[in-house]
Amino acid sequence: MNINSIQYIQNILKSQGYILGCKIHYHEELSSTMIIAKNLAIQGCDSGTTVVAKTQISGRGRLDRNWSSPEGGIWMSIVLRPPIDPYDVPLITLASGVSVCKVIQKLFNLTPGLKWPNDVVINGKKVCGILTEGCIDSGMVSYAVLGIGINLNFSADLLPTEFKASATTLLTESGKPIEPEQFLHQLLIELNSVYRELIDNRPQIIDLWRNFSVTIGKEVSAFYNNKIISGIAKDITQDGNLIIKLDTGEEIEVCSGEVSLRCNNTYA
Repeated sequence: MNINSIQYIQNILKSQGYILGCKIHYHEELSSTMIIAKNLAIQGCDSGTTVVAKTQISGRGRLDRNWSSPEGGIWMSIVLRPPIDPYDVPLITLASGVSVCKVIQKLFNLTPGLKWPNDVVINGKKVCGILTEGCIDSGMVSYAVLGIGINLNFSADLLPTEFKASATTLLTESGKPIEPEQFLHQLLIELNSVYRELIDNRPQIIDLWRNFSVTIGKEVSAFYNNKIISGIAKDITQDGNLIIKLDTGEEIEVCSGEVSLRCNNTYA
């Protein structure tokens, strides 16, 4: 990945009328694409402005967990200014997961799954994490920053020891190397399409997410309201919340910001 290839992708997207990726800030190395994107959002950058890094030093995921970001992956954040209710910001994460899965299906002979709320998995191991953080002003979404990290074109042997049991890479799972530029280009196209669906046709996005889900129907445990609850993940709502049916028969609706979810002995 280099500045010339990134500018080529940017110019194609712009010429085709896409919003996300029409302006790309590329860095060989930085601390975190989320930090840079937030600063650009505060400065008033256009919706769709994208930050891409060849490597990150201080990448992070949900709940401030560390995220390894070596060369060969997709490390990016996108500034969005969506006309949605603040409570709907988590739907951006779900919609983006659908985009990642669709690109994996297109480029690899693999079956991706979505683990609520923010993980893309292959064969039960995480290959992608997605994080959306919104800024609310006067009850409106001033901006949201969508961060996506994908373990793409490098061996799983390069992952830190603490991640090797629960994470993998697309190269390791498929044996097929694909340059990050190719994946990035396809992903930005899909993100543009799904983002429009999110604004105009939310039920379609929820249905697509369900089709990829590896959480619905599974037994899960969640730390919720200062206690551990366990039950079956029954469904997600139109707002993207997870419905958990407890052993007592009671159904509890939880949002992604409220729980640390465990499914198959790993945490989302």
